[in-house]
Amino acid sequence: KISSYSIQDGVLNVEFNEAYDKMSRTRELLVRAGIVKIFLQVPGVDSVEIYVGKKPLTDTRGEEVGAMNNDTWSFPGPMGMCTAMTPLLCISQIKTEINW
Repeated sequence: KISSYSIQDGVLNVEFNEAYDKMSRTRELLVRAGIVKIFLQVPGVDSVEIYVGKKPLTDTRGEEVGAMNNDTWSFPGPMGMCTAMTPLLCISQIKTEINW
C-alpha cells in the first residue's frame, strides 16, 4: 500500500508500508518494474524512487536501489534488450544476468 508520495525536480518518491518487504524477490521485481514504467508515463516524472516506510528501497546486498528510470530496465544480453521482452522473459533474463 502506498503511504505517501511526492515529486520534486522530476523525481517521484513513493513510500510503501512495511508489507512491501514481504513480497518474494521475483514478485517485488515485477511490481517495482511496473510501478516505475507506469509512473514514468506521467508528464514531469523522469525517475522514481521507492521507499519502504521511511527507508530507501535496498537490493539483496543491502545497497540502496536509488532513482529508477527506463534505463533501469534495459539489460543487454543474449536475448536482447529486456524492455522488448514480455515480463516473464524479462525476469528470466534478469535472473540470468545477476546469477540468481
